[in-house]
Amino acid sequence: MSIDNTEAERCEISREEWEVAIVAEREHQRGLGYTAEHDRSHGAGYLLRLSDEYARKGKRIEAAALMWAAYEVLATERADATVEWAYWDGDRYEHPIGNGRWAKAGGKGTLNVYGGSDVR
Repeated sequence: MSIDNTEAERCEISREEWEVAIVAEREHQRGLGYTAEHDRSHGAGYLLRLSDEYARKGKRIEAAALMWAAYEVLATERADATVEWAYWDGDRYEHPIGNGRWAKAGGKGTLNVYGGSDVR
């Protein structure tokens, strides 16, 4: 099945057809050499900016495939990470992944994390 951007832009295709088109575009990008390693060399921010440019040009399928690539970069970075970090009142706090105790980087102070995202 071949779906062009004109059809997609007018929303004349179903959700399933969108998904097929996005997967096909991502496979096409990989075939051109835009591999996971290549994507990581640019970073997720670059891929998202590029996705935005494609979306502004009406190339929504390519834009969605680039968003997917950015997600894959972020997911890989997260899987490879050993420390999470966050800022609270201007101070950086860190903790080893899987440990719920946050310690202020380079100083005293801790934060407790409850329920994963509720910082108190």
